[in-house]
Amino acid sequence: MKITNGISFFRNLFLLFVLSATLFSTSCKNRKHTAGKKPIDSLQTGNCKIDYRLPHPLVNEMRKYEFDFQWFSGKMNCEVSDDSSKYNFDVTVRIRKDSLIWMMITDPVVGIPIARILITRDSVKFIQKLPEEKCFKGDFAYLSQILQTDIDFEMMQSLLVGNSVSFYEEDEKLNSSINRAECLYVLSTIRKRKLKKVLNTPQVAPADPLQTISLDPISFKILKILFIDAQNRTFTASYSDFATEDSMMFPHKAVFFARGAQKSAKLDVTFKRIKLNQPLEFPFSFPDDCQPILINNEPQEPQQKQPQGQH
Repeated sequence: MKITNGISFFRNLFLLFVLSATLFSTSCKNRKHTAGKKPIDSLQTGNCKIDYRLPHPLVNEMRKYEFDFQWFSGKMNCEVSDDSSKYNFDVTVRIRKDSLIWMMITDPVVGIPIARILITRDSVKFIQKLPEEKCFKGDFAYLSQILQTDIDFEMMQSLLVGNSVSFYEEDEKLNSSINRAECLYVLSTIRKRKLKKVLNTPQVAPADPLQTISLDPISFKILKILFIDAQNRTFTASYSDFATEDSMMFPHKAVFFARGAQKSAKLDVTFKRIKLNQPLEFPFSFPDDCQPILINNEPQEPQQKQPQGQH
């Protein structure tokens, strides 16, 4: 990856998570995980023998087996690609549940940190280190306004660890079905017949935004999230390579894909060296006289010298 493309790949990375925000309208609630079930090793075809389940029991099982933690740290190997370019980079990520997400982005070839990100429940801060220092500080309301879509902390946190972000709770708005070709449970905001019609005609936008979650029938872990909005923008998050971390199943690979009216982008993530529930530090401060990043030709002035110590 070229160091001079630091800001462009950060924007691609961030926008992939931003586009996912239209999936859901409220935050999810983390629940305790009970160990003992493992995802299927491969897709079953032609002989699917799972029983139909109503939507709410499926939602309960999905949330029962969500990945739960207080402190999370890990290394990620990432590849971002869009319609014309591809970048590889490494990310060190630290999370204090429901409070802070900290990331350090590193060039994998020369091992030099090129960006640092700090996300709280009400702010997003970013420092580009190379080729020159640039800084950004904003809140989710501002980002939602300029990106014309809602986004919040819970959405980004849940997507990183493979949890559900939120789902309709009303019976009349939630449907369940079985994808017998892949032997998966599917939760959806529209009925199966309409869902098939939308998926079979991707060039036509649905009348209303739709969302689906595909669940492993054994572990009830999320394998795929799909969202298509009324402007026919598509976002998918796919999870695989599940392994046990502190008696919980965690997806060590994730693929995020966003397709808009004119552009598309994909983020491939492979997690390494996961550590849980060890108190972490989140070092972050804006350099003096850091040049602000321009968004819509308006400078975003960072506040000077805001150290973020141990939490």
